[in-house]
Amino acid sequence: MSLDVHGLGFGYGEAPVLDGVELRAAPGQVTAVLGPNGSGKSTLLRCVAGIERFRGRVAFDGEDLAAMAPCRRWARIGYMPQNLVAEAALSVFETVLVGLVHDLSWRVRRCELDRASAALDLVGMARLAERPIDRLSGGERQLVFLAQALVRQPRLLLLDEPTSNLDIRNSLEMLDLVRGITARSGLTTLIALHDLNLAAIFADSMVVLHQSRIHDQGAPARVLTPAALKHVYGIEAEVEMSAAGVPKVTPLRAV
Repeated sequence: MSLDVHGLGFGYGEAPVLDGVELRAAPGQVTAVLGPNGSGKSTLLRCVAGIERFRGRVAFDGEDLAAMAPCRRWARIGYMPQNLVAEAALSVFETVLVGLVHDLSWRVRRCELDRASAALDLVGMARLAERPIDRLSGGERQLVFLAQALVRQPRLLLLDEPTSNLDIRNSLEMLDLVRGITARSGLTTLIALHDLNLAAIFADSMVVLHQSRIHDQGAPARVLTPAALKHVYGIEAEVEMSAAGVPKVTPLRAV
């Protein structure tokens, strides 16, 4: 179930944020969306999720997502925005259950409870199901919000900066978990990231945005080059390859 984006455009008034974006993301793989601040990473994910109205076409498994009924589209998509606010009155379990808001009626069914439990199991947070969400660490909260994005058992997973405000250990654990879930479940996963080295470790492919368009896309070892970093980010950097073929970016100076 691949994601295919054709000619996607979006803007505010006369100012384009995205213009003619073309990309393809494969099932079972993590695709990292990279680019400087303001390059449109979050906007791209919001367009794919159907939150923003855009020009062009976004298709998943050959079907136009924008043409689907909202309930059918949301059954396929798990979306985790960047700026999430924890509702202090809710428990961890209730926070995940909110992810089924499009399905829930006044009476919660057994199957919805089971799906919330399964999502918490998947991210290793079942032991904290009854704890108030505001009593968790930052890393634990991010895992709960990941479970909320997964509770509908989506086929397309969109994560906007899931490692924001996390330390390096929690960031590694989060992205390792996402990569494992993606591979095992055959999800098509797009992750907007700032950290180039984390993206290089965990992404199967990269999409680099620059000045409203895609500058390049492909495997990390091909995309992350000194010339590309200078052109897109305005920095001089060294790029070294590990024995496993994973590039490591060392920024040197702004240019």
